[in-house]
Amino acid sequence: QFLPTATRTFDPDADMRRALQSAARYLSEAATLAPESDESHLRLGRVLHRLGQIDRAAAELDLVRGRAVDGTLKYLAALFQASLESARHRPERAANLYLEALATVTAQSALVGLSHAYYEMGRGEEAGQTLQNVFRLPSNHPDPWFAYIAGDAWHADTRLKAMRALVIRPPVIRR
Repeated sequence: QFLPTATRTFDPDADMRRALQSAARYLSEAATLAPESDESHLRLGRVLHRLGQIDRAAAELDLVRGRAVDGTLKYLAALFQASLESARHRPERAANLYLEALATVTAQSALVGLSHAYYEMGRGEEAGQTLQNVFRLPSNHPDPWFAYIAGDAWHADTRLKAMRALVIRPPVIRR
């Protein structure tokens, strides 16, 4: 909004922080209203990490890692918590979490993270070998991280199927 008496300054960091705080409020409410929703807890953990609320983020991600049945959510929770531990300068813990993620899904993001953790631990040869595994993945190999940043993409098939079922259901004829 343009006001002739005031100039709005462009501050992308402040704008991002406000957006993350708003997301944290909504996700916290969603996690409270539906405590069984692992996706709400996963996304809340990620947003809290971005806001620097590390202990709260770790608690949310631990919850998802411990109870999620969905492999994608387990992978992402371990991946996000590994990133959090890396930011805490705990490369050994990060490496263990990347290995946990890889036990669920072998994907590029966890391999790159594991390579970095090994490098931080002074294990250069293992870091290089781990990174080479990225190049051995098929070019069309899915990584849940890419679906996560794209939004609800991983739900597209099941949601489309449910919507199609509603549309193609035969009409009820009343006599």
